[in-house]
Amino acid sequence: MRRAEAMRSGLGGGTRARAVTRNSFLRTREARAAAPRVPESGSRGRSQGGNGPPGRRKKGLDVYEAELGDFQMVSNLLVEAFYTDTKDEENNLSAMQRRGLERDQNLDLRARYGRATKEGKGLIRSAILVAGEVDGEGSERDLGCVALGTTPFNGDQAQLSIRDLYSYTNRAGSNQQDDVELRPVVANLAVRPEARRRGIAKKLMSRCERVCAEWGYQEIWLLVEKDNPKARRLYRKLGYKERREEEDDSYKLVEGKLRQVDVTNVYMRKSLRPFPVRQVENADWPRVAVVAAALALSANPEVREAFLALLTRAGIDTSIVEDLVSRFL
Repeated sequence: MRRAEAMRSGLGGGTRARAVTRNSFLRTREARAAAPRVPESGSRGRSQGGNGPPGRRKKGLDVYEAELGDFQMVSNLLVEAFYTDTKDEENNLSAMQRRGLERDQNLDLRARYGRATKEGKGLIRSAILVAGEVDGEGSERDLGCVALGTTPFNGDQAQLSIRDLYSYTNRAGSNQQDDVELRPVVANLAVRPEARRRGIAKKLMSRCERVCAEWGYQEIWLLVEKDNPKARRLYRKLGYKERREEEDDSYKLVEGKLRQVDVTNVYMRKSLRPFPVRQVENADWPRVAVVAAALALSANPEVREAFLALLTRAGIDTSIVEDLVSRFL
């Protein structure tokens, strides 16, 4: 999700690292450095230049929570992923444009995901997750990132501006917010161009869902541009369902210049409730009906598996049908 405001100047603010327990899924840099590596926990010692403590860094892909000091790196990654992935070099960012975007993005991240955790009487939660890879020599490179934060909703409409966020925190506990509730929203899912098609986006989204569950939520939301079919297809395969559309504006690189253009955003939601409620709420029922009817015509397990594989290659989510088949057939 790239809203226009995400590329405008925000209000920067200082913050301190959120306190994290040893059993928490999210850990700060200090907690990761002090603890031995636990697979899939995001606990690894990071250091500038990629020279971590000996014996604590292992080869492979890892997901960790960014701290305030990492926000500039995240901003650089976002600008590279969103604005330099072009085959036409003449349509690329100038050095000045890039620096300006990186600065504005950093300010916006600090406003949305830095100060927010300190305010709202503890109601506002946020995290930026980063996927980093360590090679055999201990060199580290950050390949992708995603932001997650609780956002005020009025009905099915998210109030995504910085002003809305701080208006909510200032009214926390008053009856002025009775018609508003907080919901977790994913933003700025980005993977470097050279690291795509490796499952990094799916891994980051999976971690977001785990964090939401840790925060006590049973749903997760995101916004995606309607003219981004690849992203929408990915989210549908992950179980997200389209709920509504909203007109907005965004900055685009057009003929080498940044221009503010009209876009249509699609709200998507995924249930995180336990089985079988999650499967029922997340199912794409028209497609499920087609798949179920086809499977009903074939009692041959080999034919059924071949048919499911064909649908999967076509981008159709068959997970709910496979789950039901494995449980009851």
